[in-house]
Amino acid sequence: KKVQEDSSLRDAFEALSKDLERKKGLEEDLHKKITELSSMERDLGIAERRVAEMAADMSEVKEQNELFEKRLRKMKKDKDANEEALRSEIDKLKEQMEKLQTDTSKNAAEQLNAAEEEMKRLKEELDERGTEMMLHADSVREEMKSLEAA
Repeated sequence: KKVQEDSSLRDAFEALSKDLERKKGLEEDLHKKITELSSMERDLGIAERRVAEMAADMSEVKEQNELFEKRLRKMKKDKDANEEALRSEIDKLKEQMEKLQTDTSKNAAEQLNAAEEEMKRLKEELDERGTEMMLHADSVREEMKSLEAA
């Protein structure tokens, strides 16, 4: 009977030892999972900060883009106003030329030539200003593209 009790105790002890080993294995797995979870939480925090930084950068780029667009609209408005003023001057000069053409005095031919030269000069100035404004607008667009790319 004692041998049977010893055998039962030995069996129980072995079962407890196996349970203890399994428990240790489960605790180690749980510790690994906790460590992995902490690492994932840290990585998630880093990713969230990066996303927030990118959102702030995008907001800044959007603001810059809006400012550039506003400047571009103002430049176009100024260009249109300059062109209109120059056209008005050209029209006035044309009227002066028509008046001069009807004048039969010796001075009329000289005044006509002067008016034509002035009209040519104003037209060249209009062309130069238009070209300058278009080049400036192109450079602003390039600057906007480079900011958007960055």
